[in-house]
Amino acid sequence: YQNVPNPFTHNTRVGFELPNDSEITLTITDVKGQVLKVISGAYSKGYHEIQLRKSDLPSTGVLQYRLETDKASATRTMILMH
Repeated sequence: YQNVPNPFTHNTRVGFELPNDSEITLTITDVKGQVLKVISGAYSKGYHEIQLRKSDLPSTGVLQYRLETDKASATRTMILMH
């Protein structure tokens, strides 16, 4: 799912649905591909949201995030305003 709200100034949420219990990794990068933050953990089957705060991210502007499980991955773009 796309993060909400997008663009964001202070906080945003990345939502995802898991068909089974899974380990996930959420990787956030800047436009140069530099990794800014990695969040990983075990999540149960169902819908989840990861909250991100502006203070969690050392960069503003266009950012990419990739959500990976052992069976799938998806990449989306988010915009962090100044």
